[in-house]
Amino acid sequence: MKTVAGLLMIANAALFLFGAVQHAGVAVGSFHEPLIIPAAIVETLCGLSLLWGATALFLDFRLRWRVALITNFVALGGGHGRSGGRCWSSHSEQ
Repeated sequence: MKTVAGLLMIANAALFLFGAVQHAGVAVGSFHEPLIIPAAIVETLCGLSLLWGATALFLDFRLRWRVALITNFVALGGGHGRSGGRCWSSHSEQ
C-alpha cells in the first residue's frame, strides 16, 4: 500500500511540475499554456509538497502517513485555484 500511494503521489507531483513549467512560459511539444507566474509558483509548491510526502512514505518516517495526508491536502488546496472548477481548460475556445 505504501508503494502504491508513494508512486501515485510522484505521478501527481510530475503533473503539477509539468503544469508549472508550462505556466512559466515553456512550451513542451504541442502542449502550451499562457504565461501565468502565480500559477507556476502554486503548481511548483504543490509538486514539491507531494514529493515531500512521497519521500516520507519511502523513507519510513515515523509519521509517514500523516505527512502524506497533509501534503496531499496542501496539493488539493493549491491545485484548486481560481479556475472556476476548470482544471484543464482549452485555451483555443477563448
